[in-house]
Amino acid sequence: MFKFIVLMLIPLWVLVYTVQFGRWVWTKQNRSGTYAIFVIGVGAFMTAGWILWRMSHA
Repeated sequence: MFKFIVLMLIPLWVLVYTVQFGRWVWTKQNRSGTYAIFVIGVGAFMTAGWILWRMSHA
């Protein structure tokens, strides 16, 4: 479990960066772009988590 948590630090960092970018796009009045950025960020984080979970518990 510890290995999984350590491995998830990089995807978490990417998610935080993506959310910050989404917030910046929100200030530029691009609402649909913001929603797309959030969906892509969360989807990538969940996919990375699923793959790393399967790899660390195989």
